Amino acid sequence: MRMRLLLLGLSVALAIGTVRAEMPIAGQPDNGGRRINVPAPDDGTSRGITGASADQNPHVLKFFNGDTLHGRLLAATGATGLRWGSTDARAVIDFALGNVATVQLGGGKVRPGAQVGTRVALTNGDELRGTIVSLDGESLVLDTWYAGAVTIRRAMIKSLQPNRVMSATIYEGPNGAEEWRTGTSERGWVYRNGALYANGSGGIGRDVKLPDRARIEFDMAWRAYPSFQLAVYTDNLEAVYGNCYVLQFNGNSVYMQRGSRNNFRNLGGGANIENWQRRNKARVTLLVDKTKKTLTLLVDGALVKQWMDSDEFAGRGTGLMFYAQGQGVMRLSNIVVSEWDGELGKSEPTTATTADAIQFVNNDKVSGQLKTIAKNQVTFVTPFATLEVPLDRVAEIQFASDKAERARRQAADIRALFQTGGSVTVTLEKLDDQSLTGSSENFGQRTFAREAFGELQFNIYDERATVQKSDDDWGEPAD
Repeated sequence: MRMRLLLLGLSVALAIGTVRAEMPIAGQPDNGGRRINVPAPDDGTSRGITGASADQNPHVLKFFNGDTLHGRLLAATGATGLRWGSTDARAVIDFALGNVATVQLGGGKVRPGAQVGTRVALTNGDELRGTIVSLDGESLVLDTWYAGAVTIRRAMIKSLQPNRVMSATIYEGPNGAEEWRTGTSERGWVYRNGALYANGSGGIGRDVKLPDRARIEFDMAWRAYPSFQLAVYTDNLEAVYGNCYVLQFNGNSVYMQRGSRNNFRNLGGGANIENWQRRNKARVTLLVDKTKKTLTLLVDGALVKQWMDSDEFAGRGTGLMFYAQGQGVMRLSNIVVSEWDGELGKSEPTTATTADAIQFVNNDKVSGQLKTIAKNQVTFVTPFATLEVPLDRVAEIQFASDKAERARRQAADIRALFQTGGSVTVTLEKLDDQSLTGSSENFGQRTFAREAFGELQFNIYDERATVQKSDDDWGEPAD
């Protein structure tokens, strides 16, 4: 009897469920009783999202309002906008470019030999890398793997650095909380809108495989009191206490500590950062040379202090560990770890120069006029003699600035950042999954291999690209 009642109840429930499924929904069109075909889950192939990108969605689209979208950049033009694909969307999405800030393309494989060559700095801030074919009074011909032979107007060139090993980007993010290991603190860190946030004490670490010479950069923002530690070359991603070096920010003061799991001590003296407590954000750069045992700190591009360890290099690992010390909310963003070329950079001349200057690999320097470069031979005229110098003996050539020109800005300009460092600014004409075509007064129209780039920046002259919003990215209105 009980079994018969159970079967009866199940039959009634199924009947009610069937009736409910067939009832029309208010406000929705009646399909006349026809069956509605629900499409199977889409793997992205029909929308141009294939291979690993369909599963991992490696590209990140960022808008000026702080929103982000993961997926894949399919195409873009200056006239029609940007086409975006995602395995989470049923169709390709078209965006106007007006509110697009950046597209992070993810780290692809760098071609063999792409990190060696000449670094060409242009007057508009761009930097291209390649091999010098020739130079005369009008132009430089640069052979590149990503755009073939590029002819650059000489008036647009600021400097040349031949025979340079380019800095390869090792890590760029953050791209999510899952790629970081949270320390032993219960409060931990959270990821939101392309940044890591800490509210209270806690650490977060990642083994980024730091090389022997590393450049570690990040944007740091805080509320209340700046109290923060960064452990580098650490072998402990669970806590700041490892075999490592620890950069300590505390109010206006900054220190470097040499550490082991059982003993930490200051490495030399500390330094003061003017008005540090009155600020709420900064760009921090730490340059480390493991072979020379030096650690150099820059804040917003200005040198703060260099520490040198007279003992054995303390770092036993290749990881980073960020540690917030519970003095208020902290945000980390735009973290970039790359190989470092060992140079701190040079100050810009304050007045126009009327002569070219050549510096040799032995640090000798003379002024005069650069005539030609041909067949790896430099012809340089000085007031005393004409020098014929092999190109491999030249460290840097600075061009006279009194007759320099600068490419004019165009509304459709974008800036494309190379994976191996440097960038190029072009008026966008066409972008697809293989190439980027654009034009510039520096070199005319060129087509670049898209795989050369790690990031694309749009609306680069818009004030929103440099000015932080009043309601910032803390997830709440600013005070």
